[in-house]
Amino acid sequence: MKLNDNIDFIGQFSIKAFNKDGSIEVYEDKNLIMDRARQNMAQLVGGVTTEGSAINKFVLGTEGHVGTNILEFKQVGSDGFDSTRTEIFSEENTTEHYVIPFDPLGGFTIQDDVTNSYNSNDIDAKESCTVLRTVSNRTVTYVITIPDASGNAYDTTTSVIAYTEAALYAGNDIFSMKTFPARVKEDTVKFEITWSIIF
Repeated sequence: MKLNDNIDFIGQFSIKAFNKDGSIEVYEDKNLIMDRARQNMAQLVGGVTTEGSAINKFVLGTEGHVGTNILEFKQVGSDGFDSTRTEIFSEENTTEHYVIPFDPLGGFTIQDDVTNSYNSNDIDAKESCTVLRTVSNRTVTYVITIPDASGNAYDTTTSVIAYTEAALYAGNDIFSMKTFPARVKEDTVKFEITWSIIF
């Protein structure tokens, strides 16, 4: 007897920008589950906890678009965007990205000792970010809130950032990734990112 069981899991991504004037911009779509995620899951299921890791980091980046058009985001299967990637485009090119590491085992508070080298001016504001996780049946959902004071400036001359990519990481391994039309972050905008992984 031969048994075939294809375990395929998907992700659903949503980013809401809450503006000071009360308007809300919403973008949602499926995301790409990366090859490293499947390897990580195999390690966790197999009890290799020295290798496998729970999801414990969220990253926003600024290079998920094509050329200079920040509204034209890179599509899966083109422009170097496929499931073999090991980091987002901004990390690969060492350009602006915003990192929120968190402890998946204890209260989901931001780890104060881990900061983004591009964002040293935002250390205090980053502590007001929140990461909430819920598990229901076959779905794990993360809700990441970045308040208006956070995620805006990488230095004293920049106050507006156009983010075009995001990822969840499990340890050092990228788990899932999404590119999207630019969402502008400044001190009048709050982001709420909802990311579900469905098994």
